[in-house]
Amino acid sequence: MNTKRKRKVWGIGSGLFIVLAIAFISWYYPLSLFSIHQSFTYHPGSGTHNGKTYEEEIAEFKAAYEKDLKKDLEGVNYNPTVNRTQFILPIFEQEWLIGTDSKQLIKINWIECFSMYNRQEIPC
Repeated sequence: MNTKRKRKVWGIGSGLFIVLAIAFISWYYPLSLFSIHQSFTYHPGSGTHNGKTYEEEIAEFKAAYEKDLKKDLEGVNYNPTVNRTQFILPIFEQEWLIGTDSKQLIKINWIECFSMYNRQEIPC
């Protein structure tokens, strides 16, 4: 093979490799810097690992937490885990986790968002 042909083959091969690498990154890491469309759609499942729904698991956890909280308030021993659960529980009760509708998570371009905020076009 001559030099021109080798250079052309290497150019096409490396270009194809770059395109495939970006496609792979976009597919497996949808919120990465190299992703073309930076979003991810969450589809909630109907059941968990033990056959219960997510709502049943949260309700069971909340009932156990309220029982432990009542016990903690009546007793003399302070349990920091029970106290901190009140801050963690709302995270697991968010609508996109409990609901059955699909939600699309979009990566925010913070630089653009703040520049729009400074121009008073949208609140970030």
